[in-house]
Amino acid sequence: MMRLISLLSSSFKPPFRSNLAYTSIFIFFILQLTSFSVADISFCKCMCFNNYTIVPLYRPKDVSKPCLTCTKQFCLDQKLSICQDAKLGNTNLDTGTGDEGDIRTKCFQRDSTKDQVIVVSFIILTTVLLISALIKEHGEYWLQGYQALRNRNRSNRNF
Repeated sequence: MMRLISLLSSSFKPPFRSNLAYTSIFIFFILQLTSFSVADISFCKCMCFNNYTIVPLYRPKDVSKPCLTCTKQFCLDQKLSICQDAKLGNTNLDTGTGDEGDIRTKCFQRDSTKDQVIVVSFIILTTVLLISALIKEHGEYWLQGYQALRNRNRSNRNF
């Protein structure tokens, strides 16, 4: 039985391991965890007549739902030059489309930190995996060429 175990353990070779690959995976998960704690800034696009202005929502009324702050009244309260003579209009809550009056609003997030972390980590992880696959595939060939060159240089020094 011991002979079988020693035979199996001697013939078993672990898969290719690269410290660089493990390090990059570790960094990837750490960045993912930190990205959830970073607050993203939402923006309110105030459209009056045919012009628009983008206003950052630094201090929304409800932090968990910042887009609730982006209202027609919010745009008027900003005293934007493009909304100087704009009127809210009469909004019918049953059939209102939100296009009543001279003001329209749209809330959005731009350049989310979480999205940036995901994209950058994907690029880094893919690059590391491609490089490690290249080294695994051609590493032995390159090592043999290097050893042959080193042996040739040693033999030239002996003469």
